[in-house]
Amino acid sequence: MSLQPPCACCSPPPVARPRDRLACAVYRAFGVQTNSQTSKRFQREHPHAEARRRCEGNRRRHPHAAKSLLDAIAAERQAFATVREAADFVIDTGSLNTNQLRQRIGEAFHDNKRGSTMRVSLLSFGYSNGIPRDVDVVFDCRFLPNPHWIEELRPHSGLDDDVATYVLGNDDAQRFVTEVVNLLQWQIPAFAKEGKAYLSIAIGCTGGRHRSVALVEEVSRRLPFVTTTFHRDVDR
Repeated sequence: MSLQPPCACCSPPPVARPRDRLACAVYRAFGVQTNSQTSKRFQREHPHAEARRRCEGNRRRHPHAAKSLLDAIAAERQAFATVREAADFVIDTGSLNTNQLRQRIGEAFHDNKRGSTMRVSLLSFGYSNGIPRDVDVVFDCRFLPNPHWIEELRPHSGLDDDVATYVLGNDDAQRFVTEVVNLLQWQIPAFAKEGKAYLSIAIGCTGGRHRSVALVEEVSRRLPFVTTTFHRDVDR
């Protein structure tokens, strides 16, 4: 498929790599999922439809014009490949609303301890809503008893004391937290030593409302590093 030279409104910006590292490049991406609900949502409008309309207003063919939506997305990703490769970190926006996206960007630039260049983010999620695509490390806690099946706990979340007490009162949960904290205590400095500026760690349960939320909060409390927490699916 041959593409015409892109116009200014939709061509990727030049990537500058500042020597002083005072600037940071963020790449926003979204995944193409196979479930029917997401596919129907994607079929309504291409993410760059507004850019396409501007091109049509200028009577120029959109550079990502293709036979199908998937072909257009593939062409778009190819065109922006150099931008993604040069980015300091990638944010997958496929499962985020505007408020969640704002929070993710904000946590990426959260002030950390003075003298430290590593930013650590802890994320809870539900496997039923998909695994986050923009995380570095994933832990699965679905082996723990699920508060969802306890009627009085079901309406609450892992941010509530009763749910947190139930989840963390399990011996396996205590061992899980201890092992994760021990692992991260040496992994985080090792990543920082290699020059990594941002580390995202995810813990997932089935729905992302109870177990993973409580565990993320507890791991964050025990880690001897400044961290930010984000609960992607707690309100679903």
